[in-house]
Amino acid sequence: MNEKTSIATRLEDLECKFSFQQETLDVLNDAVTSQWQHIEQLEKQIRKLTDQMVSFENDLADSSGTGSHHEPPPPHY
Repeated sequence: MNEKTSIATRLEDLECKFSFQQETLDVLNDAVTSQWQHIEQLEKQIRKLTDQMVSFENDLADSSGTGSHHEPPPPHY
């Protein structure tokens, strides 16, 4: 009988450990999912800001009429 209780105790310990590991995996999965969603939002914001910068630079180049580089003033100024 001693061997049966030992096996039962070991089995119970393994079940407890498995339960805690499963809970840990669920928590980690939730954290990774949340972080991934946050990363996707940040990537969208970066793309939007990049598009705005390109648009601003194009508008600036179009309004100055000189292209992307600025001419210095003439020497007599």
